[in-house]
Amino acid sequence: MVNLRADGSYGTPQNLTSINTEEDDITPFFHNSTQTLYYSTEGRKGLGGFDVFKAVKDYQKNDWLESKNLGKPINSSLNEASFSLNERGDKAYFASNRKGSNYLEKRFELCCEDLYTADFDFKVDLLLQTFDSGLLMNTRLEGATIKLFEKQINDSLLVVDQLTNTFSNDFSFNVERGKTYSIETTREQYVPKIEQISISMDSSDPVEKTIFLEPLEFKLEVFIYDQEHQLSIEKVKVKLSDSSDDSLVLLDEKNSKPNEAIIFSLEANKDYSLSSSKEGYEQVVDRYISTKHLVNS
Repeated sequence: MVNLRADGSYGTPQNLTSINTEEDDITPFFHNSTQTLYYSTEGRKGLGGFDVFKAVKDYQKNDWLESKNLGKPINSSLNEASFSLNERGDKAYFASNRKGSNYLEKRFELCCEDLYTADFDFKVDLLLQTFDSGLLMNTRLEGATIKLFEKQINDSLLVVDQLTNTFSNDFSFNVERGKTYSIETTREQYVPKIEQISISMDSSDPVEKTIFLEPLEFKLEVFIYDQEHQLSIEKVKVKLSDSSDDSLVLLDEKNSKPNEAIIFSLEANKDYSLSSSKEGYEQVVDRYISTKHLVNS
């Protein structure tokens, strides 16, 4: 590559050392709108002969991301070179000596290159499903919102789609092959999650991914005092029960210590009952606690 100066003259040629191989690397084409370099090489693992590869420019590191084979049907077991792509990115042109090329005699069938064109459908379905990763592992999680981000040349993230599914855990997006997306999944009373997914250039079937969200955790601190003297009391038996289903299910039982909090772990979206007892003290009315209205830990 060379830098093009403002006056139209050229800088000093620089070897693309991170792309070149020990074999022949030929016919480079730079697609400006996607900042992607297409080239043919014999020096990388492919389908045979010269294969067309692509590498995206990483301006943050001033280098190129890992080269990727375009796969079938662009590449074959023979030679493909001189690949170019229109600005929109939906039509390609290249040369190949694959079977099916024109020839005068059978013995010259694979001797020479013909020009080919290919229509590109860069779109593929991305199918996502959301699940609870807590105690209810593998339970379908409805009501989540998923935002799909695409990384721009300047490393900023652009929202390309957003879906909220109130009644199901299934999400479907139409994405472009050869791109990397960030997936942000949020839901009330769950920890937000951001993941990345790269869509392969040779993806033809829908791409599927499962997303597990962790429920928010809550800590309940209980202090026990003598109501008359306002002093901390030890050896009080405190019981925590689940009252979500209109019946009490004992979850935990602890004894108080002087001037220390009893700590219980609570789950999101549940109702609890708290009872305490100690010999010589009157049993107080159960305290009811709910995490259904809480949105932060």
